[in-house]
Amino acid sequence: VFLVFPCYYLLSSFFFFSFSFVFFFFFFKQKTAYEIYQCDWSSDVCSSDLAAEGEVFEKTIKKVLYPVIEGMNKKGIPFKGVLYAGIMVVEKEPFVLEFNVRFGDPETQAVLPRMKSDLVEVMIAALENRLDCFKIEWHETSCVTVVLASGGYPGSYEKGKRIFGLNRVKDLEDVIVFHAGTEKVSQDAEEFYVTAGGRVLNVTALGKIGRA
Repeated sequence: VFLVFPCYYLLSSFFFFSFSFVFFFFFFKQKTAYEIYQCDWSSDVCSSDLAAEGEVFEKTIKKVLYPVIEGMNKKGIPFKGVLYAGIMVVEKEPFVLEFNVRFGDPETQAVLPRMKSDLVEVMIAALENRLDCFKIEWHETSCVTVVLASGGYPGSYEKGKRIFGLNRVKDLEDVIVFHAGTEKVSQDAEEFYVTAGGRVLNVTALGKIGRA
C-alpha cells in the first residue's frame, strides 16, 4: 500500500539517452487496485500519452531528469539507451519511485503507436551520439492503453479462463491488442486463448483526442 487514496496517478517517463542529449516522453498511468482508500503498486489498469503540462512538467524536468543527466556526466558514465523513470505526483510535487533501464509496459504501448519516426533509427542515433540533431516525428493523435486483468489481480487469481472476441480485433480501426498473460490451447480440433497471468491483455487504441 502506497497511498491512502482510492487511486493515484503515476507520472511516468522514459527517454533515449546519449550523453547529454535526451528525448523525453511523458504519459499518465492510472493504478487502481481497490475500491476504498488503498492502492497496490502492481495494479496497472490504464496508460495514456497525455503529457504532463505546466508546473508538474517543469518540476519533473528540473528536479528529476536533468539532475540524473548531470550526475551521469559528472561521474563520466557513458550510458546509452532507454532510461525509464517512475514518478509519483502528490499535490503537484514529483517523487521518484524507481528507475529502470528498459521500456515499460503498458506505458510504452500508449506512446510508440503514435511515433511516425523509425524507432530503430532513434536507437541508432543514440548509439552514435547524435540525438542532438535527431527530430522525432509524431502522429497528431492521442493514444490510450487499457489493461484487462484477471479477477483478484494483483492478489491471487484463477488461470485458464477462455478469452472471447479476439477474432474481431482485425475489423477495428486503430486498435492493437498486446498479449500479456495468455496461452494458446487446442481442444477438440479448435484453437483459442485462455488467461495465464494477472495482466492478460493490453488493449491500445488511437483517436483524435483521449476521450475518443
